[in-house]
Amino acid sequence: MSLISNIKNTSIAQVVKIICQLTAILVFAKLLTPTEFGVVAMATVVINFANIIRDIGTNAAIISRDTISHQLKSTLFWVNFIIGITLFSIIALSSELIAAYFNNQHLRLLLIVLCLSFPLNSVSSVHLALLERESKFSTIAKVEIFSSVISLIVAIVAAANHFGAYSLVIQTLLYSLLSSIFFIRYSKWSPVFVFDFNELKSIFNFSSNIVGFNFINYFSRNSDQIIIGKIYGPELLGNYSLAYRMMLFPLQSITFVLTRSLFPIISRIKDDKIESGKAYLRVLTIICLIVPPLMIMLSLLSFDVISLFFPGKWDMVPNMLMWLAPTAILQSMISTTGSIFMAFNRVNFLLKISIFNCALQMSAFLLGSFFDVYVLLQFYFIANLIMFLPNVMSALSLVGLRYSIFLKQMIVCLVPSGILFFILSLLSMVLCRNTVLNLFLKCSLSFLVYIIAVFPLRNVFKNNVKCL
Repeated sequence: MSLISNIKNTSIAQVVKIICQLTAILVFAKLLTPTEFGVVAMATVVINFANIIRDIGTNAAIISRDTISHQLKSTLFWVNFIIGITLFSIIALSSELIAAYFNNQHLRLLLIVLCLSFPLNSVSSVHLALLERESKFSTIAKVEIFSSVISLIVAIVAAANHFGAYSLVIQTLLYSLLSSIFFIRYSKWSPVFVFDFNELKSIFNFSSNIVGFNFINYFSRNSDQIIIGKIYGPELLGNYSLAYRMMLFPLQSITFVLTRSLFPIISRIKDDKIESGKAYLRVLTIICLIVPPLMIMLSLLSFDVISLFFPGKWDMVPNMLMWLAPTAILQSMISTTGSIFMAFNRVNFLLKISIFNCALQMSAFLLGSFFDVYVLLQFYFIANLIMFLPNVMSALSLVGLRYSIFLKQMIVCLVPSGILFFILSLLSMVLCRNTVLNLFLKCSLSFLVYIIAVFPLRNVFKNNVKCL
C-alpha cells in the first residue's frame, strides 16, 4: 500500500479524533475545574512513565522486520501481557507514595483506576502492530473512530453527572477496552503458549535502543509537568495541562498520521534513496502547510475563546499558548525524525540524539522553574529551536535529501503562514470588541486568506518534489 493511501486511511480516524478532542476540550473545560484537570495531569505523568516501560520496542520491531515467525509473535504477546500486569501492580502498590510526593491524596484512587489501562492495552499491542505491518490502516481507522466516539460520549455523560476528574479516566479506560477488543478481532491472529528466548534475543538490540529512547523521551516530554505539579500545585498545572492539550492535539493528530503511515513505507523502500527522500519531503511539506497556520490561529484567537466561553476560569491559558504554539511548529518537524532513524535501523543514533534533546529540554525546565511558568515556556521554546537543526539534518542525510531542497520547500510553505499571521494580527486590532460575531469573522477571514495565499503555490510543491 502506498504512503498516500496509508495517510488517507489514517487521516480519517485522526479527523474524528480531532473532532472528539476539540469537543472534549470545550466540554471538559466547562464542566471541570483547573484543579481537577491538574490532578489528572499528575496521574498522567505517572501513567506515561509506565507506558514507556510497557512499550519495549516490540511493535516497532514487528513492523520493521522483513520476516517474523509465529513463535516470535506469540513470545512478544506474552512479554507484553506480563509487563502490563506487572506495571498495574507496581503503580497500584505505590499509589500512596506518589500521592504523597504531589501532596494530593485524591491522586491515589485515581491512579489505581487509571492504571487498569496497562493490561487492557498489552493484550492487543501485537495485534495492532500486525495490522500496521500489513498497512491495514482502514481497519485501524474504523476501530479508532468507534472507540473515540463512544468513549467521549460516555465521558461527557459522566462529567455532566459530577464524576469530576474520573470522567477523564473513564474516557481513557473505555477507549483502551474497545480498541483492544476490535484490534484482536480484526487482526485474525491468535497467540499460542510459546516463549522462545532465542527469538526474543533476535530483536534485543533493536528493542533495547527503543526502550532507551522512550525512557529518555519521557523526561523530555513530562519533566515540565512534574516540576509544575510539584512547585506550583494542581490549579496552575491544570491551566498548563489544558494549554498543552490545545497545543498538542493538532500536533499529535497531524504528525501522528504522517509518521505512522511513513514508518512501514520507509522501512520497505529505504534502499531506494530517491523514493525515500521524496516520501519524507512530502511528509514535511504537509506538516509545514498545516501545523503553522493552526498554531497561529490557536495562539491569536485563544484570548477571545477563553474570555467568551470560560471567563475567569482559564485566564492563564492564552499567555501560555503564545509560547507553546511556536514550540509546537518546531516539534512537528522534529517528531518525524524518529520514524526515519528506526526505519533505517539507526536506533543507536536515535538513543544518542534523544539524550541530547532530553538534556536541553530538562535544562530549560529546571532553569525556568526558578522564575515562573511563562519564563519556563520561553526556555522550552529556545531548547526546541536548538534541537531542530541536528535532528532534522540527520534524518535528511539518511534519506539522501539535500538540505538546500528541504530549506527551499519549507520557506515556500511558510510564506502563506506569514501572511496569515499579519492579517490575523490586523483583524485582532480592527475587530477589538470581544463578541462571538467578531470571533467568527476572524476565523472565517483568516481561513479564506490562508487558502488564497496557498493556492498560487500548489505547482511549486510538486516541482520541488520532482527535483529530487
